[in-house]
Amino acid sequence: MFEIAQKVEDYGLYLSNCISQEDIDYIIDLSKSDLLQKGSSRLGQHTVISYEESESDEALKISNKVFAKIHPVMEKAMEVYVNHLGLNIDDYEMA
Repeated sequence: MFEIAQKVEDYGLYLSNCISQEDIDYIIDLSKSDLLQKGSSRLGQHTVISYEESESDEALKISNKVFAKIHPVMEKAMEVYVNHLGLNIDDYEMA
């Protein structure tokens, strides 16, 4: 993993250099699969990446590949957040 520049402000937590361009491209390619469920929000259409069962075993495999790339970044973000606030990371569960 890369060195991560960390910044916590009142309006957000910022991490940079936490995922390689190769992994970003890999995730984007996976998320373009027609097998994945599509959702929408105020920001527009998006691909739903879920670690739960899906109608398609292949869709679940794709979601799990994306999750495997993103989860370490989520863990690092949580570590930075709790350290900044003086909390104990063991009090939280990453799922």
